[in-house]
Amino acid sequence: MTTIAALDLAAFLWFALCWVGYALAVDHSPLRRRSVIAAMDRYRERWMESMIRRDNRMVDVQVVRTLVRSTVFFASTTIFVIAGLVAVLGAVDEVLRLMRDVPFVEAPGRTLSELRVLALILVFTYVFFKFSWAIRLYNNCAVILGSLPQPPECADAERADGRRIAAVVGRAARHFNGGLRGYYFGLGYLAWFVHPWAFMAASAWVVLVLIRREFRSATLRVLTERG
Repeated sequence: MTTIAALDLAAFLWFALCWVGYALAVDHSPLRRRSVIAAMDRYRERWMESMIRRDNRMVDVQVVRTLVRSTVFFASTTIFVIAGLVAVLGAVDEVLRLMRDVPFVEAPGRTLSELRVLALILVFTYVFFKFSWAIRLYNNCAVILGSLPQPPECADAERADGRRIAAVVGRAARHFNGGLRGYYFGLGYLAWFVHPWAFMAASAWVVLVLIRREFRSATLRVLTERG
């Protein structure tokens, strides 16, 4: 039991290291300048520069609405995920009986199973906070956008407001990306219910997938190509 407990602890620490390490590399290191996130930041700045000069800003309002709707969808879905996990927490004995009938699946004790589910609930609670804060930031952007005067009256102060909107939209997008990242790692977390080694392999696989999509994807090449 000591060996199993040590392996589970090592697997969870590896999971946390993968998640935190990737987040630091993408959000707070020089590597960020070569990511899809950085490329989209430049397009957000261009969007706000164009928005300032437009007489009719209905397109911009629709874009903000679309961003809010997609974020609300994920936030509400996360609530259902958390509710389902709470239900699982109340039926751990039944889940353990089902796991014992599945080949190649390690059926841990009740206490360890409850801890695994509780940790997964915390993961998706963090995800919900990410999405809910992104919703608030997008709403703030809509208010700032509505406060801007029409182009003939736009001065340097309004252009500064446009840059502020771009910055706030960028922060909202980063929180939205953080929530999606939580979903990726949350799905990898499910491998822990199979075996700790599977959990560690899934955590590493999630990091590799995210690195490829953020730094090596065809989308990044399209966003950064010139001409």
